[in-house]
Amino acid sequence: MAGGAIGQFVSWIGAVLNTATLEDNIWFAVLLLLGLFSFGSIAVIIYVIAGPDGTETARFRSGVPARPAPTA
Repeated sequence: MAGGAIGQFVSWIGAVLNTATLEDNIWFAVLLLLGLFSFGSIAVIIYVIAGPDGTETARFRSGVPARPAPTA
């Protein structure tokens, strides 16, 4: 049980850190507040299903593609 709790805590921290760099801070606030009020596991499940991954924002923010375009 302790291993599961540690894994859930690490995944919550990862989700919060991933959303901290997004321009829209709604996901960050929701994940942070739900985690602080002991609903972190529910927040992470919702984030995994419907949350942004941050790669599109990073690509458009810097003006440089995150990955090179594949050549034909």
